[in-house]
Amino acid sequence: MTGSSTECGAVRFSVLGPVRAWRDGTELDLGPPQQRATLAVLLVRAKRPVGLAEITTVLWGIEPPVSAANVVHRHIGMLRRLLEPGLPNRAEGNRLVRVGGGYRLRVTTEDIDLLRFRDLRDRAREAERDGVPVRAVERLDEALALWQGPVAAGISAAVRGHRVFAALEREYLAVARDAADLALRHGVSRRILGSLERCAARHPLDQQIQSRLALALAATGHQAEALETCRLARIRLAEERGVSSGPELRAAHQRILEGDVTAGPAGGGARTLSGPPRQLPSLATDLSGREAEADRLTALADPARPGVRSLAVGAVTGPAGVGKTALALHVAHRLAPRFPDGQLHLPLRGSDPNAAPLTPLEAVGRLIRSLGFPPPRIPSDLDTRTALLRSLLAGKRVLLLLDDALDEEQVRPLLPGGADCLVLVTSRHRLTGLVAGEGACRVVLDADALEPARAAQ
Repeated sequence: MTGSSTECGAVRFSVLGPVRAWRDGTELDLGPPQQRATLAVLLVRAKRPVGLAEITTVLWGIEPPVSAANVVHRHIGMLRRLLEPGLPNRAEGNRLVRVGGGYRLRVTTEDIDLLRFRDLRDRAREAERDGVPVRAVERLDEALALWQGPVAAGISAAVRGHRVFAALEREYLAVARDAADLALRHGVSRRILGSLERCAARHPLDQQIQSRLALALAATGHQAEALETCRLARIRLAEERGVSSGPELRAAHQRILEGDVTAGPAGGGARTLSGPPRQLPSLATDLSGREAEADRLTALADPARPGVRSLAVGAVTGPAGVGKTALALHVAHRLAPRFPDGQLHLPLRGSDPNAAPLTPLEAVGRLIRSLGFPPPRIPSDLDTRTALLRSLLAGKRVLLLLDDALDEEQVRPLLPGGADCLVLVTSRHRLTGLVAGEGACRVVLDADALEPARAAQ
């Protein structure tokens, strides 16, 4: 495999595992840990500009030292000369270039394992759409084989904990789930078994991966190993997290006992690789007079916001006709690219004069179906449905727009359990309980505030 050629020779990079680089086939010494981490940030943002502020935040957190900018510039200079030997001091070079207030690493798909991984994933989706599922599984297996360990292995754990690296791990897990599901549906689990075992070993507490590995083992004639996988997963969850197994792992165990491992993926889902749900309605109005409120809600997706490890909930309240849904929808469209695992829209009918409000049981069921879970396997009681919904959303970045809520009790069962999702709720009621209990950011709209904007139109 050959990287792109420039005057400085062919250079290849890897970040799906240890951070490494080669020039003309010879591995390069990437220098001290912080310099290696600087390159890692550029690699995970491959081909896109990376602002100086983002690099300093990744390296030092939200309180970088006063010398942070100078340190980053020094690392960039060293990396430039490493990638392009003989480059004069302060010369821009051809590989690592300044863009605005940051830097961009010039690479092609063949230069870096991350871009090859995404290319294979996209080609797998094309193969499935073309009706060639086995080829799709093979491409997903190739993509997973590119991972040689945790993303950016070798840099400090504190730096690796930043969201830019965590997002790549979620991509890896999503491809592993897709590969397992597609292989199981089409009876070719043996083709993906090795990659799935490696993924499960790296993520021993991920119930979605463990349940899929168990089903794949059973589908390939290894029922005893499949049951042992479920048993060990239950033990690890109890010992390391103090929790019992979730509905997906329990369902996989039951299906293995019953010999029902060929009808579909873990939990019987029927999701394809065509992409995550994109349910946001189109925009019909502009934001005149509501820019400040929109900015407040947009800030909920900022990784530097206070309480970043808690679920972000934005509540838009106010009387009828004030523009609650329009505001929430504008913000949802603005933030959609930050939630690659899907955007869900659910009208809760809290004030619909022509239909009864959705019960929490109905609302949770609709969200579960939107995530590709088959209706016949959806639990019948609210607590189990809520647990299943949170299991399906675990580790994913999904935006939920819950429109026209009746009250807090209707909304609470719909809230994800982790910090990776964003929930926007609209209601004619004040939803005080969401503010007090879930830390929701409430934006109260007043019809009078719109009058100046309307008069200016």
